[in-house]
Amino acid sequence: MRNLLLAGAAVAAVLGTTTSASAAITIFADDPGAVQPSENVQFNDGLPNPANPLLALTNQDTGITFTSDELLFTPSSGQARITGDDGGLTSLTFFLTDLTQGMSEVEFDLTDPNGPTHGTATIDFYDQFGVATSLVDFQLGQGSDWVSAIADGSTIISKVVITSALDLQDVRQIRLTPADIVAVPEPATWAMMLIGFGVVGSSMRRRPSKTSFA
Repeated sequence: MRNLLLAGAAVAAVLGTTTSASAAITIFADDPGAVQPSENVQFNDGLPNPANPLLALTNQDTGITFTSDELLFTPSSGQARITGDDGGLTSLTFFLTDLTQGMSEVEFDLTDPNGPTHGTATIDFYDQFGVATSLVDFQLGQGSDWVSAIADGSTIISKVVITSALDLQDVRQIRLTPADIVAVPEPATWAMMLIGFGVVGSSMRRRPSKTSFA
């Protein structure tokens, strides 16, 4: 019984002191250069275009998958950028094609069309456990709107989801640093493990000993 109480106390300590994995993702808005990703996403590399999903490679041949609710298109001239085949974009999700990898840092530029009305965008950075850290209702201005994020510790950015109230012209200059996803038990998993250890320990202590007679 004492072992079970100790296990319960340990569980409470774990649950009480562990923060959400998403707390380890820091977002920067309108701060180009806040992070220093190692690779640039390049389009028009011979892969199908337009397409959905649309595949691309970085300058280090890391595969990136882009998805949307519309057909995606990468213009052949100018900066490396992605948009909808109708010239606008309201949603975009991207992640590394190799699902055993994510991103330790990422940066990109949202380009708002020139005009009198500018919308807002929400950007969700998901970690390897599916928990999102979000930049909500980011006010877009005329021209460039930089967004970047960096993951700390054992956290990895598994995917980025961009949604915009009004059409974006495109998303461009996407840069990232690949990182392997390492499976780290969540707090609830640690709690179950500790309870299990407590139950096993208690049953072993209470098991009656056998006496043999010659």
